[in-house]
Amino acid sequence: MTAISATIFLVSINWTLITVRILENMTELSLGPAAAFSVFVVVIVFVVIAIISRVLRMFRAPSATPVTNMLGG
Repeated sequence: MTAISATIFLVSINWTLITVRILENMTELSLGPAAAFSVFVVVIVFVVIAIISRVLRMFRAPSATPVTNMLGG
């Protein structure tokens, strides 16, 4: 939640950051929507990591050692 102070200036009146919405829901003790938004953020992060992993796998040199998982092992 510390990133909110840095990015709050990048958001216009018509747009809200999802982290700001999570913090607002937590402040109002509305835990259901806060949890749903948090799960949504986690799913987005996993999808982006999977896409980046596939793109990097396409550009890997043929002589490189194969990576079996996302942690590089």
